[in-house]
Amino acid sequence: MDKVEYLQWDGHQLTHHLEDRNILVERLTPVMRTLHDQYAVQGWKGIVSEEDAADYAVSEVELVTDGSRWLGFSVVKPWFLTEEVVSEEFIVGFNTAEAVDILKAVANVAGATRILVGTRAAPKGKHRGLSKLYQNLGLAVSTIELTLETS
Repeated sequence: MDKVEYLQWDGHQLTHHLEDRNILVERLTPVMRTLHDQYAVQGWKGIVSEEDAADYAVSEVELVTDGSRWLGFSVVKPWFLTEEVVSEEFIVGFNTAEAVDILKAVANVAGATRILVGTRAAPKGKHRGLSKLYQNLGLAVSTIELTLETS
């Protein structure tokens, strides 16, 4: 059996856990279905299947769960910085304050000095409202992402 590491969040701290890869993909597939539906409502086309998204996330994204809710993140060093940052990949179920607390805990463990969150899959395109919630938690808007479908 191929074991995969993920993090468990108890509301205050992170702990490491191992799970069979196939079981983790199975647990994550409904989460990816939720994200798939949110992106589809935004008008995104060519979205991968929930199964493929879950398989990718288990392989390529760091995962945090409390058992039913999930947060994906990456620790990366952007080309323009001298430091690593924790970049949120997706959030399903956690509210904004919980997500920020989790990302801060991850940053602390990883030695990162900044967290990045996005609003790409904001339900019904309510990016401004979600952005305002994050701003109320002390985050600042640093970029705006625009998209254009070219075909």
